[in-house]
Amino acid sequence: MNEYEATSACELRRAHAFRRVDEGVEAGADVRLGAGWTVGGDLMWLHTKYERGASFDGDRVAGAPGFVAAGHVTYTVPYVPGLKVGADAKFTGNTTVRPAGDLKAGGYTLFNVGATYATKMGGYGVTFRAALDNIANRRYWEYQYADYISPGDPRTVSLNARIDF
Repeated sequence: MNEYEATSACELRRAHAFRRVDEGVEAGADVRLGAGWTVGGDLMWLHTKYERGASFDGDRVAGAPGFVAAGHVTYTVPYVPGLKVGADAKFTGNTTVRPAGDLKAGGYTLFNVGATYATKMGGYGVTFRAALDNIANRRYWEYQYADYISPGDPRTVSLNARIDF
């Protein structure tokens, strides 16, 4: 984040309020298991901190969870060409809300299910999708920006179509 200081009536000097440092490891993989099954997952560990901040040197960067884990399974239905069904889960660890590190939004896990059907219509590729997100209707807080969080999305049903032309 950069700030500008007035050093005289006609001059602005750029001053760095702080520096953000992000270090971590992320890994993911997908594996095909037999005919039609795909299983995968991702893990991320993130160490973040502020440097050169007036009062929050060394504190975790606001909005950056320390750990995220996700997994998914997809099945291609052999009797209905173009149909796939799947489920996924994602855990997001505690997230610091303020740069000072004095407020955290708790970690949460979300589960989702869905299906896609890909076909051709009039010579164009068409994909229909149906999903049920947050099937457990888990209440959680999402980080928006420093000092501001909002309620996470409740259980949500979505239907959509995509035409490739």
